[in-house]
Amino acid sequence: MPRLINLDKVPSRSQRPPRETLPEWKPSQGARRVLELLVRYRYLSPQLVTWYIEQAGSRGGYQALHELTRVWRYGLAQRYHRPAEPWTYDLKDGRWQGPGSSQYVYTATLAGARMVVDTADWAAERKGIEARAREPHISFDHALAVTLLQMLWDLGGPSSPLATTAPGGYWADRDPASPVGRGFPVGLSSAKKDVEYRRDHGLAPGQPRKYRVFPDTTVLLDWGTHTWPVFFEIERTHKNEKRELERLKAYVELLTRQRDVAGDVFLKAGYGRPQAGMVVFIGATHAHAVRLATTARVAIQLADLEKADGYPAMLFGSLETLIAGERVEDEDGKTRYVESIVEPADFFSKKLFNGLDGKLRPLLGRYGGDDERKHG
Repeated sequence: MPRLINLDKVPSRSQRPPRETLPEWKPSQGARRVLELLVRYRYLSPQLVTWYIEQAGSRGGYQALHELTRVWRYGLAQRYHRPAEPWTYDLKDGRWQGPGSSQYVYTATLAGARMVVDTADWAAERKGIEARAREPHISFDHALAVTLLQMLWDLGGPSSPLATTAPGGYWADRDPASPVGRGFPVGLSSAKKDVEYRRDHGLAPGQPRKYRVFPDTTVLLDWGTHTWPVFFEIERTHKNEKRELERLKAYVELLTRQRDVAGDVFLKAGYGRPQAGMVVFIGATHAHAVRLATTARVAIQLADLEKADGYPAMLFGSLETLIAGERVEDEDGKTRYVESIVEPADFFSKKLFNGLDGKLRPLLGRYGGDDERKHG
């Protein structure tokens, strides 16, 4: 799986210098820009900061790295070190493998966020920061993957006429007090032909089991006459196949028979009632994405959908498509790992995702209907 980011040097400082040893400093416009990015995206790496600023057409990408370190020194940001594991070359797969990175991951503190968040939004933002600070275990790789996904949406969205977001509906899960952040409760069917499922959960035929869907991030699209939710799921690791099937079955229900569940949740959150929507699964590798699509087709068959239930809109991509990496050798003989992120416009316009029928499709387009049903 791509590392998303890479630094060859191990960070030199893991603790802030004493406040009394630092000179007086008033945050500059560049520092406030960095704080705004930390508040918007929650978790950032130095590489993602410079990449975003350069992609946004602004100068000072490398200057932002100095500001990032400075806001941390003055207590406006927190940073975490995630040590890198050695990379090895897998002869069977023919590629380099190994998780982690030797750089820091940054997030805003209460003091830093208070400087850039409006008073009207402060209560919700403060709750979110406090909740994240209490999390005992954070998967920084997963958090940065979600950040990359949201950055690609921000930077590439305006280039597509279909990427207009509904007012107030962007990332509807951001507010910790919002019903959207608490997930979507669905009932999983225990049909007669799903013998293994009934046996594992001790259910009688026809008795549903409660399951709550928690997308990694959710976007509401404005299609003119209605809104349409897009649920994103990032699967960095190969989970237990039974759990994977269960999650896919839950999404099949949420997008078809039980689509009113999502509508009720969005209504409680203050948005309009959307139509069924779509889910986009991002696997770690191409092979993982293909396996997710295969499992999804099994979940649809087990659901035994009627014509009136509709057909779920699902896409499957991989982090390997979004982030291309290779090992390169310098003139002095040293080897380093170089990664390049897909162009934001290509994230929407190019056919980077597989549909249920196995065909490559762009992120936004026409899904579902007879064409997918025929191949699904």
